[in-house]
Amino acid sequence: MRTYWRQRNDLVQSAGRYIQRMQKALTQMNIQLANVLSDVSGMTGQAIIKAILAGERDPLKLAEFRDKRVKASEDEIARSLEGNWQEDLLFVPATDETSSVITRRCAASSCFPHKRVLRTSNPHLLR
Repeated sequence: MRTYWRQRNDLVQSAGRYIQRMQKALTQMNIQLANVLSDVSGMTGQAIIKAILAGERDPLKLAEFRDKRVKASEDEIARSLEGNWQEDLLFVPATDETSSVITRRCAASSCFPHKRVLRTSNPHLLR
């Protein structure tokens, strides 16, 4: 059981590293998304990053992905997305976004048989 939780912890930490590398690449292009979003891995941040990786570069269109719960306005988000787009630096977020999604899915409880293991080895813990 301890092995499962250690592996899950490793996956969560890996996902965090992928997010940090994406942020670094965006910052190198002067894209200051982290200044207006508290969590770049949240709904708004991920929607904007996916749109960027799909080829969208217009800051106003990217800002439209803003979730209503985000405190920053669309205008503030758009200003943070004015940078110098470099295709070579976009390679890092492209690979890290894919890796992050896979890692987060695997870290989800559905990938780990912890309930099945508990049920067979310690059924009293599930009551």
